[in-house]
Amino acid sequence: MGSGAAGAGGAAGSGGAGGSAGGQGGASQGVSLTFLDDLNFGTPAGAGGQGGAGGQAGPGTKYPFGGLSGTFYDAAGKTIYAISDSRGAPATGPVRLYPLPLQLDAGQVGVTIDDEKAVLLRNPAGELFAANSIDPEGIAPAPGGGFYVSSEGEVSPAQVLAPAIFRAAPDGSYVGALPVPARYLPDAAGAQQTTGVRNNGAFECLATTPDARYLFACNEVPVVQDGAPADYGQGGVVRVLRYGLAADGTATPGAEFAYELEPVPGADPGPKPDGTPRFRVSGLVDLLPIDETRLLAMERATGEDAQGVFNNFVKIFEVSLAGAADVAGLNVTPAGAARASKRLVLDVNAIVAQFEPGFQSVDNFEGLTFGPTLPSNKRSLLVVSDNNFSATQRTAFLAFEVDGLPPAP
Repeated sequence: MGSGAAGAGGAAGSGGAGGSAGGQGGASQGVSLTFLDDLNFGTPAGAGGQGGAGGQAGPGTKYPFGGLSGTFYDAAGKTIYAISDSRGAPATGPVRLYPLPLQLDAGQVGVTIDDEKAVLLRNPAGELFAANSIDPEGIAPAPGGGFYVSSEGEVSPAQVLAPAIFRAAPDGSYVGALPVPARYLPDAAGAQQTTGVRNNGAFECLATTPDARYLFACNEVPVVQDGAPADYGQGGVVRVLRYGLAADGTATPGAEFAYELEPVPGADPGPKPDGTPRFRVSGLVDLLPIDETRLLAMERATGEDAQGVFNNFVKIFEVSLAGAADVAGLNVTPAGAARASKRLVLDVNAIVAQFEPGFQSVDNFEGLTFGPTLPSNKRSLLVVSDNNFSATQRTAFLAFEVDGLPPAP
C-alpha cells in the first residue's frame, strides 16, 4: 500500500509491502486489469498533514504538490510526466509539469518528487502564464521532443477564454498553437451561449499514439450544440478528436468520433433545501491509445447526495473507434450517429477495499498512462488523481498489471 513524502529535496514515496492483488478483471477477451498497489499523498485531514500510513504532501515544498491531471510515461527515463492544473495563481503556484521518476518493483509503486525539476510553462511572449490565462489539463509527448499541452479555457461571466492545445519545448518554452476546430470555441457565456465547450468541460484528454502518428483530444462534457450534459438516467455525447501528426510535430485536425458518456450513477436525490439543483457531472477525463482506433478511456462521474456529500465514480473502458461516426465538419452530432463501441474493463469503486487503509475511497482520478514493463513481461497501467489543491482530497497513484495486450514496443 502507499506511503510517501514530497519535498524540495527530492524525497521519494514508495508502496507498502506486497501491495494488493486480485483486482477487478474484464471479460476473457480484450484488456483486463489486476490491481497491484496504491500510493497516496495527503490525507482527508489536509494536504501536508500526515495520518497513519498515509502520505505527507511536503511542508516546505517550493510549490504546492497536487492538481495532477494528464500524464504520460517516458520509458527511456523511467519517468511519469504529469501536468499540474494550477492556473498560475499564487496559492497554487506557476503553470507547470512534473517529471516524476517512477519505481514499480515487486508490485509496489513509488514516485520521486523534486520541485527543483518542475518544468515551468511559458506563454508565446516567453513569460510565465499570468494567473487565470490558462487552465492546463492534458499532456502528451510530441514527436522529436517536448510536449503537447491542452487548456480547458473558461466560459464564465468573468471571462470567455477559448480552449487550446499548444506545443512546448522540453524546457517549457512555447513552440506554437495547434488549430482547434471552430465548433469547440464558445461564443458566449451563460444563457447566451449557443456553441462551443462548456465551462470546465473542454480538452481534459490528450494522448499520443505509440507510433507518434496521431494525437487524441476530447471534450470532457458535450459541447453546447451537441445537447445536454449527462445526468441521472441519461448519457451525453462528446467528441474524440484525432489529429494527424507530422514528423516535425505539426498537427492537423482530422476525424472526430462520437462517444456516448455513461449517466451519473444512482437516482436524483432532489434539490437542495434552497431549491437549487445538487451538483452532478459525468465526463470523459482521459484517453490512452493502443493504436489509432483502439483506446482505453476513463470516465468519472460525481454526484452530490441528499446529505451534501460528493461521491466519485470512476470506470475504465476499452474503446473501438472503428465503427463510430466521423462527425468532423458537423456543427451538431446527429442523434443517430454511430457511437464508439466500448466495453467495461474496470469499475474503480469495486476495488476500494484493496486500497491502503484510510484511503479506501474513490478520489478525483483524471490521469491514465501505461507504465514500465513488469517482470511478467506484461505492461503496467498507472491511474493518477487530481486533488484540486484541496485539504480534503489526496493525490493517489494506482498501479495495475495489464492482460490482453502484447508487450510494449
